[in-house]
Amino acid sequence: MTTTVNDTSSTKSTSSTKAENGFCVIASMANESSASYIQEYSALSFDSVPQIGVKRKADVSSYAIESGSEVSDHIQIKNDSINISGWITESPIELRGDIISSSGANGTRVRQAIDWLNATFEARQTISLVTRDAVLESVVLTGVSYNYDDALDAMKFDLSFEKIRLVPSKEVDVIATKTKSTTNKGKTVKTKAPTSNTPKKDSTVTTLSSQYNS
Repeated sequence: MTTTVNDTSSTKSTSSTKAENGFCVIASMANESSASYIQEYSALSFDSVPQIGVKRKADVSSYAIESGSEVSDHIQIKNDSINISGWITESPIELRGDIISSSGANGTRVRQAIDWLNATFEARQTISLVTRDAVLESVVLTGVSYNYDDALDAMKFDLSFEKIRLVPSKEVDVIATKTKSTTNKGKTVKTKAPTSNTPKKDSTVTTLSSQYNS
């Protein structure tokens, strides 16, 4: 059985396998929902996230708007964009139970974080994003960059996300009606000319008869 993870239906399964339930980026452990997301989903948390930015944007028509018309009809709201900068070290401050929690002793936390982000990016599916103030669903990972800092012995990750908007599909009942065509396009219709029941009189016989009777 194939399981679709974090698809556009925005529903989660209840599988005991975390990866089948969905993927999640934890940008802040201060959110009370972060612990449950780490427990239930394939989640990645950071040792430190010094920066989280959210940008909202709308495009306004450059054409003149008729006075008295609805201004909202000429404004298009774009998807929200989110950017975070986070650090991951090989020596975790605490064990949280996320996908890199048990890798500290082996010194592979950074490597596993890179592999997880690459797999999530290439999957092209929606994920969950837990920030300090909200849990954002239907989020797509749109950018990944990272740089290693020798002085701090840590990797800095810069991630960009876009929140897509989902709308329910609508079903409309359509009644099919059958109509008969009354025209013949591109065709010449031939009809048989009416015939008279009275036989046609031969004009030659009539002329000869009149000559003999004269």
